[in-house]
Amino acid sequence: MKFCQNLQYSFIFLLLAMTAACSSKPDFSKVENGFLPNYQNLTEIKNDNDVTQYYWASHKLNRVFKPIEPENIYINPVIYYPKLAMHSQITQENADKIKAFIDQKINMTVSRYFPVTDTIDERTFVLSPAITQIIISPEGISPLEVLPVGAAIGTLKYLTGIRDEDVEIRFETKVTLANTNTLLATTVFNDEAEQLENDTEQLSNTHTMTIIDSWMKQLDSQLSNYKALIDKRHQQ
Repeated sequence: MKFCQNLQYSFIFLLLAMTAACSSKPDFSKVENGFLPNYQNLTEIKNDNDVTQYYWASHKLNRVFKPIEPENIYINPVIYYPKLAMHSQITQENADKIKAFIDQKINMTVSRYFPVTDTIDERTFVLSPAITQIIISPEGISPLEVLPVGAAIGTLKYLTGIRDEDVEIRFETKVTLANTNTLLATTVFNDEAEQLENDTEQLSNTHTMTIIDSWMKQLDSQLSNYKALIDKRHQQ
């Protein structure tokens, strides 16, 4: 009996340790070699679809006297920054397909509101997107598995690699003014993609499309509001 109690307590401790390691909000204070120059000025925004965005915009976009406005937008291709971390569940081919999907979605979204250009002039806004983190890790033990039999099954799955794998992706963008490289806006999305079924399934567009679509809907909403604000200024 004492052995069984000790075993159950061990599983409870394992659950607490695993859940304590998880955080609902990213700790941007620990970002090293960041794609963005500053993570401390970000404001958390949650939209009606429960998409969380961390966002900053320069006052130069909304100042009363001569706010900076884009004539067109140049979009850099998505990159992995600082580089794609090698992982047994991410192939280069699938990583390239994920980038291509985001490139397509960004171009479609931006072009609804502003001209997208291949050349740069002094009033061009430059949008630079990057995937800065992909973390694949075993799914944590659920509370239901902290029962003598359930815990044994859950832990066996954990140790043998047949548990679902959680996928966390961080996507960042920055907008600069082309002629001066002045930073105008930054954004960070940090969300979970669809789970992988085990520790051998390969990450692909199938797992990432849903969160990418949610990011693009948020971008669409903000661009729509920004374009309406510019149009209102010009009508006055």
